[in-house]
Formats: sequence, C-alpha cells, structure tokens
Amino acid sequence: MGTYEMTLNSTRTHRRAAGHEQVDMQLFADNICKEAWKDWPNEAGADELVETIKKKGWRTSVSFAQRSDPCVGIFAKAQSMFAPSHLNNNVALHRNLPGVASEAPPGAGHRTGSSKLFLATDTSILQDINPDTLESLGSRNQSQLHPDLDGPLSCAHPQRDPKTGDLFNVNLHLGRSPTYRLFRVSASTGITDILAAVSGPDIRPAYIHSFFLTENYLILCIPSSHFHWDDAKILWERNLLDAMKSFDKSNLCRWIVVDRHGKGVVARFSTPAAFFFHSINAFEEHVCDENIERTEICMDYIHFDTTDIMLSCYYDVILNRNDAAKKYWLQDDAYERLNPRLVRQRFTLPLSRQTPREAATATGMEVFSIPNPHAGELPTMTEMGRAEAGFPIAVGLHGLHAPAVA
Repeated sequence: MGTYEMTLNSTRTHRRAAGHEQVDMQLFADNICKEAWKDWPNEAGADELVETIKKKGWRTSVSFAQRSDPCVGIFAKAQSMFAPSHLNNNVALHRNLPGVASEAPPGAGHRTGSSKLFLATDTSILQDINPDTLESLGSRNQSQLHPDLDGPLSCAHPQRDPKTGDLFNVNLHLGRSPTYRLFRVSASTGITDILAAVSGPDIRPAYIHSFFLTENYLILCIPSSHFHWDDAKILWERNLLDAMKSFDKSNLCRWIVVDRHGKGVVARFSTPAAFFFHSINAFEEHVCDENIERTEICMDYIHFDTTDIMLSCYYDVILNRNDAAKKYWLQDDAYERLNPRLVRQRFTLPLSRQTPREAATATGMEVFSIPNPHAGELPTMTEMGRAEAGFPIAVGLHGLHAPAVA
C-alpha cells in the first residue's frame, strides 16, 4: 500500500512502508511494557482531569459505562447514558445544522459564521450551546425534526452532503422490533424525510457511532456490538456498555445500502463479525462487466477485530493500576486483537432488487488493510476526500502515552 508518514518515538515525521509493520507493532508492545507514556509529553493537557479521578476514584459525572467512562480513553470523548438525567454531550461539535432551531441570540457566532452550535453524542438528543460563550441553551430531540424519529439512540457523527449541505443521520427505535430509521434534513427547506425504516429478525439493536455517505447512497453498518435482551438490559444496567453482549463471531456485521433519491433499501450484505467507531470515507466506482455497467461502493473505516477495545478504556487500565494496562494489552498478545486497522470494504450493487436469499448471503470484500501503528484512530480526510484519491489522517497508537491523552 505504499508509504505512510507518521511519528514514532520522537517528534520527527518518519516515512514507513508495509515492510515496517511488524517492527512498529513490536515497538508499540515494548512501549507499553516500559510504561513509556510516563515520560512522554502530555500534550492534551489532561493532568488536572487525571488527578481529579485519582482523588475521587471516578469522573463524578454520568457517562457511557457504569464503572468508569471508557470514552475518556483512547478517543478522549464523553458520552451520555441511554436516558441521561443531565446532558453530557461532548463527543462531536456540529455547526449550523439544518432544521434544528437554536436559542442562540441574534448575531451570535458572526465572527466564525456559526450562528448555531450543537454538541452531540450517541443519543437522539442535541445540546444547544451559545456560539460565543459556549453556554448551554437547552436540548433538542430528533423527534422535533420528525415525529417518527422517536428512538433514543443515534450516531454522534452525522453526515453532510458537501454540495447541498443536507444532513443525514440514523435513529434507532428500541423495543421488541428494533427499527433503524435513516433520514435526511434538507439544508434548503429544513424538511426531514425518512429515506428508509429497517427492521426484521436479522436486524439487531447495536451500538453504532458513525456510518457512510456517497453521492447516491447512505450506507449503514450494524457492527457486532449488540445489546442484550433486545435492548432491555440497557434499562436494567442503566448504561450502554454493560448492556452489550460479549463479542460473538457468529454475529456478522450487517450492511444496509439506502438510495438517497427515494428508492429505499437497494442492497444488503454482510461481512465478518467486527466493530468500528469511525467511518473515514466512502465513494462509488462504475465498472463494466461483460459490457454491463455495475456500481461498486467502497467504505473506509477504522476496524477492530472485536469489541474488546471498549473494555480496555476503563480507568484501571488507563492508569495501569496494579499493572492492569500491561495485563490487558499484553497478556496472550492481546494487543494484536486490540490494535485497529484501516480497512476498505467493497461491494458490487445488484442490478435488480435482491431476493431475501440473495440479501442474506451477499458478502462484501475486504480489499486492503493497514494495521496500527501505521493506521490509528480519530480519522479525518484531507480536502481531497470523498474520492479514491483522498488521504486519511489519524492518530496512531504507539504505546507512548496513556490512552486517556491520545
């Protein structure tokens, strides 16, 4: 896959190739063994937060998980519970969302062009904040966009069409028949349209952080982060992480392809069981097969082989209490399954509507994979993104920092 620019055990930039993968992965393990993060600069400035946690033993706030918040882990983010008593939105910041009213005063945000500013997490609630003072102005719910968007869960990272400004997201309604509603909010009219409502015996409620958008399609991957008891355990545990099932290789990733122009679901396929937080890029390619033009969709994301990465972000691991970090990352070479990979999945869209059997048996193809530390997390794209020529940028994990400040 060519060469990559990255930083290793120095502040300089190094050019690395596929031939360096094994030695760099070993360097990652060695850094954890030596607790190298204790001597590496904490550029994220989280010392005060860490000291507070050490004194009190927890974050003293509502969070994603019961024991401690894994979201202050590798991805330095905070999420809210299924039914938060207090807003704890601090995952993604979104400006000028269409269709969503704000209590910001007239003229707010004029210096930055952000008249409306919202904080999001993996629920259907948005926190309205003042663009100038960052003061909380209340909350907005997706049901205010459309009455059918009454589910409590959503994706912290919606998608925006770079040309039209239209907003796309997913709303998950829990219950005996979990339903994913994929919707669009028009930037020009503010009207919300539900593009597809997906349910069925093979559609399970899952924790989903992001999804994919191409010129013509909205693509949802339901990863193997399923909830127990068809989501009822969320109410029992009062948090998401403890309500998730243990990772099971038989729970395949289910992909749903929805047409952006009103045709609904146009394809379904599956890939091996896995988990991901962040999508990176998606695009379409048109190929000729025996003089018949076919459309292939390509999805790039940061892939984890299991859901164990979430459990690795508890504070006892982050702070290496009683050698917890070494045990979790190094026992039985666990870092090999915990390390992320930048993966591209490719799927050829059918020419006609799939039969139920075709939808159940269709599979995507992993066409390349770049392992950590040559790939990392918190990916973004250069301005050339949304195309095959785009260049992703990510934070590599080298074992040189406590995950809390990655």
